[in-house]
Amino acid sequence: MTFDDLYRAFLQTWQRSAPGIGTGSLPPMEVPILVACSAGGDSVALLRLMHRWWQDSATAADLGVAHFNHGLREHDSDEDERFVRELCRRLQLPCHVESPGVSCDPVAIQPGESHLRDLRRSFFLRTANSFGYRYVLTAHTQDDQIETVLFRLFRGSGPTGLAGIPAHSCLGTDVVLKRPLLAITRQQLRDCLREIGQTWREDDSNEQTNYARNHLRHEVWPRIEERFPQAGNAIARFASLAEEQTSVLRGLGLQWLNQKARFDQHTVWFDRDQNDSTAISVLVLACQIAFDRMQWSRGKMSHTHWQQLAKAIQGEPEVGSFQLPGRLHVAANQSGVVISNVTTGP
Repeated sequence: MTFDDLYRAFLQTWQRSAPGIGTGSLPPMEVPILVACSAGGDSVALLRLMHRWWQDSATAADLGVAHFNHGLREHDSDEDERFVRELCRRLQLPCHVESPGVSCDPVAIQPGESHLRDLRRSFFLRTANSFGYRYVLTAHTQDDQIETVLFRLFRGSGPTGLAGIPAHSCLGTDVVLKRPLLAITRQQLRDCLREIGQTWREDDSNEQTNYARNHLRHEVWPRIEERFPQAGNAIARFASLAEEQTSVLRGLGLQWLNQKARFDQHTVWFDRDQNDSTAISVLVLACQIAFDRMQWSRGKMSHTHWQQLAKAIQGEPEVGSFQLPGRLHVAANQSGVVISNVTTGP
């Protein structure tokens, strides 16, 4: 695959508008776009593809770059930041950088993968809201999709979890998170970067198999692929079909949420209705949409947690309370269920 081939494949995905923004077949030219770039091969390839689209479309819309410096690898993390800043300078694009300001030893502290993801997503949302970006693009690939499906399968996720990484999702109220590289492999991206002479930086922590995803990537998946050479394409197709089915359920969940839920800064109320026969799977998706709207992390929510919450909305138990990950408190009475964030609440 040449870079031109990669660009054409990229356009087939990118030129499908995300729900809620625009009504045509192409992304609106006036919508500002923010590209997340870590300095790794996947995100550098995404940035170069978007930069070419930005030039070819001759749009007046802003294209910006976001880099979050976790500080986990000390000097290497700073070098990643310098690399992204220099690439943005050459491409003449604004570069938004943030760091938590604390250098961590990943071996000693072992920050959770979900926590690191939440930090990045929070930064992307703040940046988008501050500078008016409506799309945030991340460089998840087909390889990431495969690893996600396997990880969730081994963790015991239900059918909706096995849909894998969606092509687009909400990031806050007015921002859409898009993943236009889900049909493209890491190897294809790196081969094309080499063709155009574009360098990138490798993160050595991606080789540490103490992280669950890295263990799947380096130890489990190669053995599966060796025995079943077409497994990657098969899993990707499965995830795509599952996402299509899940999107239907998600629509029903959103419809239920609009009728039965109320939101304020720290709390969500769900009304109970004895005549409501909504399926558990739809209620789970409604709750997940509510979590995203409140910017509550879903990283530590298990299948059991979602089922417990959905059953509480259905009326089981009739009265009672329990805790959810992320210091969320759930209280149920005969008329409804209330979820409160005890960390940020009054």
